[in-house]
Amino acid sequence: MANISKNTEKSNEPVFVKSFEGVAVHNGERLRVTAELRWWDDYFSISSAGYGGPNLDCSLIFGTHYSLISKAIPEIAHMVKYNQMRKTGPEKESYIRDTMFLAGSLDVKGLLKGEKRQAISYYEKLPRWHLRPIDDEGNEIESPLPSTCCKEEKPTKTFKMGFVPVIDIGIGHEPDLEAARSSAVWPEATLEQLRDKEALENRLPALINQFKTDLENLGFVW
Repeated sequence: MANISKNTEKSNEPVFVKSFEGVAVHNGERLRVTAELRWWDDYFSISSAGYGGPNLDCSLIFGTHYSLISKAIPEIAHMVKYNQMRKTGPEKESYIRDTMFLAGSLDVKGLLKGEKRQAISYYEKLPRWHLRPIDDEGNEIESPLPSTCCKEEKPTKTFKMGFVPVIDIGIGHEPDLEAARSSAVWPEATLEQLRDKEALENRLPALINQFKTDLENLGFVW
């Protein structure tokens, strides 16, 4: 069952709301699943809730549970991928950046696991340096002495100090295919496609057109 209503009284309320309900089995327990689709003038969102017996996993009480929606309300399963979409599509900068990050192996600093590179300051975007003990060739060495010590006589050991690069060591990450597909709103994409910036940009017009068609087929007004 579904219903649709329009709110013209408050600008901060959804223009259209459509509700669906169905039944699914989760971990052997029968659940009543509700889903609510909201379409503002330029923003689409979907949320769901699961209701069952005393053994219900609390994480299913609210949220956007893709697997539950697909099982209980298959007629709107195709809309889940559009969650948080706008008329212009996903926010373009994060659409490209987040998708390629999730599909790749580089960490947030652009390094593979174990890769080393001089650190860059976040705001100034300049190489970072720090003052450290160095050898005659200017290479950083472990400090020969602690910064303070207790001795009868003044220590005679001396060493040079100099600026050397601050080094970042990459932690990398494993590609997350499902998360990258979700970010790109591209459920069937391969990792190679999700790493291709040009392919991501080229498919945006068709994605927006399909989004518009799917919305209108459900009774929403574009």
